[in-house]
Amino acid sequence: VVLNYVSPENQMLFVGIAVFSALLPDVDQHSSIINRLFFFSKIFSKIFKHRGFTHSILATFLGYLLFFLILSFCLLLAGR
Repeated sequence: VVLNYVSPENQMLFVGIAVFSALLPDVDQHSSIINRLFFFSKIFSKIFKHRGFTHSILATFLGYLLFFLILSFCLLLAGR
């Protein structure tokens, strides 16, 4: 249903971001898929306990802020 609101050329990008975002909160679990895919995520599993910081509203806000800053920078580089 949501894909009806996303332009056809961006649908695969949207699905990819949605899948990545769904896996991201489990970065603090040793056996998670995202922890096995990215070497830097092992740091999170050593620092944070499972279902701790990465499952909080603060982590969601910081993730949104980081995504917003990256997107703004990319749009700035693209001249939009």
